[in-house]
Amino acid sequence: MGLISEIPRYLPDSLKPIARKIYYTYIPYLYLINTRHKNNLIPPKRLAILYGADEAKDFTAIGDYLLTMLINHADMKPSNAVLDVGCGTGLMAVALTSYLRDGSYEGFDTIPAGILWCQNNISTKFPNFRFQVADIYNESYNPRGKIQSIDYRFPYENSSFDVIILRSIFTHLRPKEVEHYLSEIARVMKNGGRCFITYHILNMETNEMMKNRRSYFNFAYKIEGNCFTTDLSLEPQVAYEESYIRKIYEAKGLELNEPILYGGWRRGNDSAQLDFQDIIVAYK
Repeated sequence: MGLISEIPRYLPDSLKPIARKIYYTYIPYLYLINTRHKNNLIPPKRLAILYGADEAKDFTAIGDYLLTMLINHADMKPSNAVLDVGCGTGLMAVALTSYLRDGSYEGFDTIPAGILWCQNNISTKFPNFRFQVADIYNESYNPRGKIQSIDYRFPYENSSFDVIILRSIFTHLRPKEVEHYLSEIARVMKNGGRCFITYHILNMETNEMMKNRRSYFNFAYKIEGNCFTTDLSLEPQVAYEESYIRKIYEAKGLELNEPILYGGWRRGNDSAQLDFQDIIVAYK
C-alpha cells in the first residue's frame, strides 16, 4: 500500500491504534480522487487493497469465480434478490452486474470510502444495485461507528432476499456476533433462500494439519467457547469448531447444503484454489 501504510509499523505500540484509526478513516478518500463516474467498474488498487491484497490483484478473477460458485452451489438465478454483507469495493457486485438481469442487489459495509466508490461507479450505471454504510463500530475500519455489531439490525424487511453472501466476515467476528448475524440472515432471507458464508472451520482434519504445521494458519489461542484465533492482535483471524457451527445453524432454522466446501487454508495452500476459506451454503 505504499509508504503511508507502512508508517504504523515503525511507531511505538501506544500510538499504533491511533495511526490505524487515522489511516482507515481518512486515507481511503485520497484514493477516490478522479474516479467518479469513470467508465470503469474496477476500483483503484489502493482502495481495494483495504479489503485484502488478493482483491486488488485479482479483483475480476475472484468475483467471476465466486459467481460461478454461487450459481453451482447456491442455485443463484438472474432474477434473484441478493444481499452482500460486507460488500467492500464491489468485488461481488461487479461480477453480478452482467448476471442479475431481472434481479436486484443490496450491499453494505463499514468503510464509508468503499461504499462511496460503489455508489458513484456502480449504482450510477446499474440502478438495481444499491449500497449503504453500516454504521457499525470497528476500532480499525470505522472508529466513529455508533452501533455495536451485536446490536446491528440489517436495514431490510423480513423475507427480502433469495441469496445472502458473507465473504471473510465470520473469519473476524466473535461468537455472539456470529449468532446475531445468523439471526438477521434468517430474518431477511426468503423461505427457500440460500446463504453463502465463508469460515475457517476446525475439525479432526484441521487439528491434525495444525499439529503437524501443515496448515496455512495455526489457530492456537482459544478466545471463548468454540472460537480460536491465530494471535491476540487487534483484528485477528478467527476459526470455529465445526460442531458449534452446525449447532447454531440448526438453532437459527438454517439447513446446511452438504457437503461443506472446505478451503485451501487447512492444507497450507493459498494458490491452488481461489476458495481459500471454507464455504457453507445453507437453506431456510
